[in-house]
Order: sequence, then structure tokens, then C-alpha cells
Amino acid sequence: MPMRQFTEWLETARTRLAEDDPTGAEEALRKALALAPDDLEAGLELCYLLFDDARPDEAVPVLEALRLRHPRNLEALNNLVYAYMAVEDLEQAESTLGAIFACDADDPDAHNNLGLLREHRGELELAASAFEAAIERNPEHPFAWANLARVREALGDHQGTILALRRALEQQPDAHDLRAQLAQALLGVGEAKLAAHELRRLLRDEPDDAFAHGALGMAYRKQQEWEKATASFEAAISHDPDLQSAWFYLAMTLADRGRHDAAIATYRNLLARWPHDAEARNNLGFLLSRRGEFAEALWEIQQALRLEPDLPVAFLNLGNVLRLKGDLEGAISQLERAVERLPEHGEAHFNLALMLAETGRIERARFHCKRCLSLNLRDEAALALMRSLRSR
Repeated sequence: MPMRQFTEWLETARTRLAEDDPTGAEEALRKALALAPDDLEAGLELCYLLFDDARPDEAVPVLEALRLRHPRNLEALNNLVYAYMAVEDLEQAESTLGAIFACDADDPDAHNNLGLLREHRGELELAASAFEAAIERNPEHPFAWANLARVREALGDHQGTILALRRALEQQPDAHDLRAQLAQALLGVGEAKLAAHELRRLLRDEPDDAFAHGALGMAYRKQQEWEKATASFEAAISHDPDLQSAWFYLAMTLADRGRHDAAIATYRNLLARWPHDAEARNNLGFLLSRRGEFAEALWEIQQALRLEPDLPVAFLNLGNVLRLKGDLEGAISQLERAVERLPEHGEAHFNLALMLAETGRIERARFHCKRCLSLNLRDEAALALMRSLRSR
């Protein structure tokens, strides 16, 4: 009778899982294990449920009991290692790994878990070696490629990250998080067209993914496909109005297309939700200055600097607004702060040179004009200014 009841509870658990009822499945598995505490299959299924529900602390005693009954079962031991790491018991995790390697030194799951343990300790190079060892023993390991990609990214190895993510997706083609990571990695190395391809593929399966729409917008921005970028950012906002980055880059894209009124309206919508976004305030101030609305432009840029006192481009914009208002001394002061923080910004050097020349400080004007030309030898405006300065 107990064996029949055990089988019935096990079947009930699987039925509940098929019906997407994890609570009912867990209850049935616990009842099955109460009747047959030695059953490895029921114990592991319960632990996978607990892992999925982010309850590794509850999985630990179940797996420890399984270890006592099945001391050489590698699946149970590897899951116990994972559970120990999840509850920050790294000493027990390492000890259990030693027991696994004593049973089978070539177990790929153990090498993968060793990589996770080393990564947890910040030993990234050693973690990468462990994940590679897992892959060497099982080139189709479902997780080792993804783990290797994460560590390669942390090490700054962009090409290694991309290679590992591509191999991970060969094993898990429906892993949308991996595809999103691949797209971001491709964007990071300037492969915007390939990134857009991956994101469009992701969006075919997940059309409501706001982050993917936003990332696709960034890929189109890098290709200067402004209409498509605008549409992607708008789609991101429609799916998630609280996605701040989509509002920001939509405004930037509208400004890049010359649609300044629409960009200003978008920045204002953004700031109504997130009033402490210094970059948005600075950009809004710049656009307002282009419309001649100097008072409001100054207020927005000054607000940006209150929020982020070392925002270099805000000093540049503040100097330009003061120049347009006719406050040359104020403009010079702000532009000097801009070039101090942005020494490689040619426009800042050029604008400062103009202001210095207008106020008769010719030697300093020549210095900053030369700095501008050292950054861009073909800057026609700077060349013309330098010719003028040489004659004075």
C-alpha cells in the first residue's frame, strides 16, 4: 500500500507541474518523500522546485538527506554544492566538490560548479579555466558556456564573451536572456547590425520585451537609422512607460533628427517622472538655448550642475548660453571649467578661444585654438580663427 500511494503522489506531482501548479506539485512530492525518503527521483524533483522558487535554504536539508542515502550520486552532490553556494556556505560547497572529484575527476557539472565557486570568490581567471574544463569534458554543457561568457565579460574579453554566448545559444536557442546579452556585447564592440539582427529575432518570440525594443533602438542609433530608432524607443515606452532610458534616448534621437520641439517635449515628460536626471536637464537646457530661451536654458543647466556638480558637458553648455546672452566673462569662466574636465573636447577649446579673442587675450586664445586643431586638423572654423589670431 505505501508503495502504491507513493507512486500516486509522484504522478500527482507531475500532473500539477504540467498544470503549472508548483505549490500543488511541492505538496505532492513532500507526501511522496514521507512515504519513501530514500527515493532519489522525488527528492531531486522537489529540490528543482525549491531552486525555481528561490528557496535554496529549504533544498539544503533535502539534499543532505539524499547524500546520506546516495553518497556517490553525482547529480545530488552537484545540486548540494549549488545549494551551499546559494546560502553562502562556501566551505561546505568546496568540501562537497572534493567528494565529487574523488568519485569522478572528469565530471563536467563539478567543474562547472567549481567555476561558480571561484567566480563567487572573485577568482575570475580561475573561474574561466574551470568553466573551460567543464566544456572540454562536455562541449554541449547547458550552462558552462553561459557562465564562461559572464566571466569573460567581467574580464573585459569582449570577443571571448561573444564566442561563448554564441555557443551557449546553440545549446539553448530559446534563452532570451542570453540573446539579449549577446546583442549588448555586439553593441559594445560596434557590431550594431549584428546586434539588431539578434534583437529582432528575440522580439519575434517576445514582442512585449521593452528592454529589447530599447536595445534595438540603440542599435539603430549607432547605424544612424533615425526613423527605426525612434520607432523602437517609442515601442519600448509603450510596453513599459517606466523605462527611463527609452525616454532619454528617444529625446536624443528626436534631437539628432532636428525635431527639437518633440525632443524638448520628451525631455520634459521624462523630467516630470525623474526630476533628478542631470543629463536630461542639461540636454534640455541645450535645446532651449538653441531656441533662444536663455533664461529657462540657464535654469535647466544650473539644475543639472546642482544634481551632478562634475558633469563636464554642462559647463560647456552653460558657457555657450552665457556667450549667446553676451556675458563673455561668465562664458569664459564656465568654458575654462569645461576644458579642465574635457581636455579632448575640441568644441570647448574652440569656443573658449573665441571668447578669449573677443576679450583681447590673444596668447591664451592661440593656445586653445591650437588645442582644438591638435584634435581636428581639418576644423575650418578653427583654422580661420588661427589665421586671424596670427595677424594680431
